[in-house]
Amino acid sequence: MKNAFTPKKYSPQDTTAQLESEFQEGSTTIPTSASTSHSSAFKPEGEDSVEPKDLWKAAYDQLDETQKSMLSTVEVPTRPNSNGAPQAIDVVHTVIETTKGQYEQYQNGGPKIRRSKGDDINVHKVLEGHERSVNAVVFSPDGRSVASASYDGTVRLWDTATGSQQQKLEGHERSALTVVFSPDGQSVASSSDDGTVRLWDTATGTQLQKLEGHEDSVNTVVFSPDGRSVASGSLDGTIRLWDTTTGSQQQKLEGHKDSVNTAVFSPDGRLVASSSDDRTIWLWDTTTGSQQKKLEGHEDSVWTVVFSPDGQSVASGSNDGTVRLWDTTTGSQQKKLEGHERSVWTVVFSPDGQSVASGSNDGTVRLWDTVSII
Repeated sequence: MKNAFTPKKYSPQDTTAQLESEFQEGSTTIPTSASTSHSSAFKPEGEDSVEPKDLWKAAYDQLDETQKSMLSTVEVPTRPNSNGAPQAIDVVHTVIETTKGQYEQYQNGGPKIRRSKGDDINVHKVLEGHERSVNAVVFSPDGRSVASASYDGTVRLWDTATGSQQQKLEGHERSALTVVFSPDGQSVASSSDDGTVRLWDTATGTQLQKLEGHEDSVNTVVFSPDGRSVASGSLDGTIRLWDTTTGSQQQKLEGHKDSVNTAVFSPDGRLVASSSDDRTIWLWDTTTGSQQKKLEGHEDSVWTVVFSPDGQSVASGSNDGTVRLWDTTTGSQQKKLEGHERSVWTVVFSPDGQSVASGSNDGTVRLWDTVSII
């Protein structure tokens, strides 16, 4: 088996079986998008940081022939956090779990990650129950619970203190892609490949609403700041606003020419920003459903968009490798932040709005000073 690793981009439909086949041919390791900075890992001996591709190789090399043959049944997570990006650590975890391999030794009741020599970090809790890959995980506002969404079609709620499963939310007919808590923590919203958004009561686990209208997979869902509405974005190219009490559709936002990857409310709830494979970001009025601004400049799919804390700017990350800052009032581009060598999957503002962090499948996280660049 060759040890050469050649970068290659994979579509969301690619599976570990394809990766395993190409790995044996020495042409690849994992999807290039799997080198994303969604997670990091270190060599077992803790001397140097390693690329996710090296984790893949390390995990693969520990499998016997029977275990390797089992990889044909493993599916790679494709849209964690609604970004459309497979995560390397999920690929490795799936391989290890499915084949019963052991990449990390379990000691003192749980797996350890070695940060540096002589410095071990114990995993606090291992939450087990999902039968397939986990696409999204989020804390409740009070931090007492965690919600997870999985390819097994379920959403599960977990007690962070005990690690026990509080609720198993069943209803989706296909993979559950995203999950978010309401601002008061009393409900969660989940989106799915079945084209629906569902609202659940966190205390009882009962389904409160089934929001139907999208014509394809729903990639993203988010609550408004007051919790009275949710916005969802879909492969059908639309964003829809829903009343969380009645389940009725408030607005259907049309204009994107391709899949909507992210939708997010402004801090005051008056705007929704959406990013799309059509290379644009749109700003929408949540009351009227009208398009306020169309932000153009990216040269490839826009994976993510986020508002600044004051709502005066948005930051976007794209497959073109750039981060861009935009003025929400004028729609003008404030800055084009260049440095990443590959796709940017995630961006976030600091709480004070003076910095932006971006994560890329070039394996880096970059911090940008928004005060000096705007």
